[in-house]
Amino acid sequence: MEQAIPHYRDRVGLDQVGETEGDRAFFRGFDEFDRHSIILREADTPGLDVIGFKVASDRDLDVFKKRIDAMGVRTEEIPAGADPGVGRKIRFTTPTKHVFDLYADMEISDTAPMTKNPDVWHREPRGMRVQRFDHCALNGTDIVGSTKIFVEALDFEVSETVVDESNGTELAVFMSCSNKAVEDLPKGVTGKIDKFALRQEFRNNLDRLPWTV
Repeated sequence: MEQAIPHYRDRVGLDQVGETEGDRAFFRGFDEFDRHSIILREADTPGLDVIGFKVASDRDLDVFKKRIDAMGVRTEEIPAGADPGVGRKIRFTTPTKHVFDLYADMEISDTAPMTKNPDVWHREPRGMRVQRFDHCALNGTDIVGSTKIFVEALDFEVSETVVDESNGTELAVFMSCSNKAVEDLPKGVTGKIDKFALRQEFRNNLDRLPWTV
């Protein structure tokens, strides 16, 4: 964490939110409204703990929980406050062995984008000037089963697929629940993350730093 925090804060350009809590540090992009969008946890090996999706209302949590339960997928309710500034969450694990949280409430950042007589930003962004979390790619073997949960229970839409033309096997599925982030489920080692992507507006932002670490 001693090296990771300066990397994400000063080089990538994420805003660190509050103080480090135990083995966790919280970050957000300068163009995001919610308190945080990325949590780093100190660990011996790289990996992914959980991915969270925000839903429109607290009532929607119960609706989605009922749908997921009906598909035979076990759900767990996480009480409010398990993560700072976040309300209650519904947790489930997909057939690709990835853990997901659904939540409806999160505190608004003190430096969220201004909406009344706005300036460009509260303070000039740093490093690569990352705006927000954009999308992720998750590896797993049962991508058909996982896709079914997102489409039938959570109202995601499939935007693209990659198919083996010799046998019709789906090799990757791209999904979205808005006009922004896309989740990609490529076929691969179960439970692994292939990548997560952060959006920044201009290519030349990447040239602001010397590429030496």
